[in-house]
Amino acid sequence: MRWYAFFDQDCDMAEKTRRRVNDMVAAEKLQVQGFHDPFPGLGNVEKDGSGYRVVPAPWNPTRSDTRCHSGARVSANPESRRC
Repeated sequence: MRWYAFFDQDCDMAEKTRRRVNDMVAAEKLQVQGFHDPFPGLGNVEKDGSGYRVVPAPWNPTRSDTRCHSGARVSANPESRRC
C-alpha cells in the first residue's frame, strides 16, 4: 500500500527517500527514536515483505545504580543494600 503525507511536494521522490532511509537504517541496524511512537519509542527498523516494521527496544525498569534516602550510593547487589 502506498501512502503520502499532505506535506509531500513530490510524492514519488518522498517515497523513494523514505525507502532509501529505511533501507539504510535497517542495513546498518541503527536505532530510531520516535517521540510519537508507543513506549519505549526506541527500536530498530526491519524489512517486512515489501515494507518495514519497527521492533521496539527491550526495556527493563530496574536500575543497577540507585541511591537510598540519605543520598548514598547503594550497590546493585541486593545482599549488600544497606542505607
